[in-house]
Amino acid sequence: MNERIKKLRKTLGLTLEKFGERLGVGKTAINKLEKGENNVTDQMRKSICREFGVNDEWLLKGSGPMFIQSSTFSLDEFVKSRGASDLELDIMKAYFDLEPDVRKMIIEHFKSRLAAPKHDLFDDVPDTPEELERRFPPVDPDDKNVAG
Repeated sequence: MNERIKKLRKTLGLTLEKFGERLGVGKTAINKLEKGENNVTDQMRKSICREFGVNDEWLLKGSGPMFIQSSTFSLDEFVKSRGASDLELDIMKAYFDLEPDVRKMIIEHFKSRLAAPKHDLFDDVPDTPEELERRFPPVDPDDKNVAG
């Protein structure tokens, strides 16, 4: 069960500290559970299953899916089970509060940005000394308007 607790925590993208906070224990307690130094109590097992929506059969024996498949979907529960912050959840809710045409514009914007060719780090580097001088003319050291 200890390895499955670690696998769950990693799947959720939580640190020892964040995982423990959600269960009301410190990171040291979680670390000891993962390493097998402390036994997992029934109360801790039930807390893990309740807090993270974990299938008790998976946590106990490693059988079945990791997470309970609920008949209803809760965005709050889903994103929190994946370690999302309150801000991330608020951003998602704000997005869905937008008018459908505004959401469509946002999606089209991101689709076009993601589909655009990647910018090469050296695209803006001049190829020749002449091009360098054209783009960045030499500065006259005697020019009083030049900071220096």
